[in-house]
Amino acid sequence: MGQLRRTLNVLLKNLIGIVIFLFLYLIANLLTEVISNQTYQDVIRFLNSNIVLILIIIVLSVLSELFWALNFPFNLPAPFFSATFGVLIVELVLQITRFIENLTDTRIEFLNDPFINIIYTVVFLIVLVLGYIMIIIDITNPKVIRHKRTHVEEKSEDKKEMDEIKETIRKDKKEKKGKVKEKRLKKRKRI
Repeated sequence: MGQLRRTLNVLLKNLIGIVIFLFLYLIANLLTEVISNQTYQDVIRFLNSNIVLILIIIVLSVLSELFWALNFPFNLPAPFFSATFGVLIVELVLQITRFIENLTDTRIEFLNDPFINIIYTVVFLIVLVLGYIMIIIDITNPKVIRHKRTHVEEKSEDKKEMDEIKETIRKDKKEKKGKVKEKRLKKRKRI
């Protein structure tokens, strides 16, 4: 599968996921008018207060996945996006933990500010380093090199795919023009 097709698959899959998430989020917000349960109201308020964080996480996830779908050297930004994504996931988990603490009136003592900053740094560095190690292994592994197409080959394959799509569009236009001409001829014959 060419880079174009992989990229389109990633975009389509993530777009569908985003639409479903936003639809469910909208329904959950609309149900606040009907459901009077205080816990449900608190959960929706928590979601509403963290929606920007959630949307940024979604965007970073899509960007990360898009870059991972590309071949070297175009996949070099992928570990950075993955590391940033990882830090924001940790932040969301901490927000959820704080929310649960507020709901249950408990306190988790080890989640203090200096410890949290260490967690952010460690997660970022681990994901970043592992990402670049994966890229290095990917480009130096002889099996991967043998099976992986070069950028020129993928470009050629992508061009063929685009040519096929253009040809299909041309055929569709010709068929539509032919049908329109047939209809006009039939109308003229009736007159």
